[in-house]
Amino acid sequence: MSKDWIQEDQYVGVDIDGYILEEEIGRGEISVVYKAYNKEINNFAICKIIKKEYLIDNWEFKFKIIIDKLHGVRQVLPYLGYFIKNINEIPFLFILSQYMEGKNLNDYLRDNPMGVTPSFVKLFCEEILTLFHAMQIAGISAHNNIHTRNILLVHDPRSLCPEVPIIKVTDFGFGESYINFEKKDARLAMLYSAVLPGAGQFYANPSAVITYIFPILEVAMIGGMIYYDKQRDEKTKDYEKYANVEIFTHTFNYNVGGVDYSYTYTGTR
Repeated sequence: MSKDWIQEDQYVGVDIDGYILEEEIGRGEISVVYKAYNKEINNFAICKIIKKEYLIDNWEFKFKIIIDKLHGVRQVLPYLGYFIKNINEIPFLFILSQYMEGKNLNDYLRDNPMGVTPSFVKLFCEEILTLFHAMQIAGISAHNNIHTRNILLVHDPRSLCPEVPIIKVTDFGFGESYINFEKKDARLAMLYSAVLPGAGQFYANPSAVITYIFPILEVAMIGGMIYYDKQRDEKTKDYEKYANVEIFTHTFNYNVGGVDYSYTYTGTR
């Protein structure tokens, strides 16, 4: 794990293509993330550090595909470049991306429990599913690598609605950890989901973002069925009351052969 091979703020001051690592701002099982600053161009960046031995075999090809195919997709945090550099004779991959002030989804949910409103859930699902659609078109499969720690929520004061967070994905999984890997039983996951919607996803992979999307969709569908069933029953009762219970009075006027007649009815419809 990252804590085994790197100490906190251990690489402060390291120069990566003109960007000086300033402070550690996050870490995962196999990586650490630093905030970096390039004084010459007055720009901040995020620098993710991964030990080279933890990289997937096709990481470089995947990186280039993502830059090429997902360029301009608003949910993707712009990449600035990547570099392999030895530190104490150990090779590391340094990935630079544009810095944006915000919180990852994990911290956001922890610090803003009352902020998880239906409108927030709707926005989140729309943004993530839009990204998944762009990934599908690009032929990129990284759904399991998108989790609560690499989804960034940013509030931009320059936007028309600064209170509405902007969602950015900061990583698509260039490394793979085999540490503490535990094989999961698909049948048990299905059983859990049969008992409680979404429980199977939490059992399989509690950190992946799809773990949170599928339960939301499942609960929303079940909630919708219950809601519209209730609405249907209420409308039926209202109509039955209107037709068979309410008493009303109405006078009918008609003319037969030049003679006017009138009849007043009082009763149900």
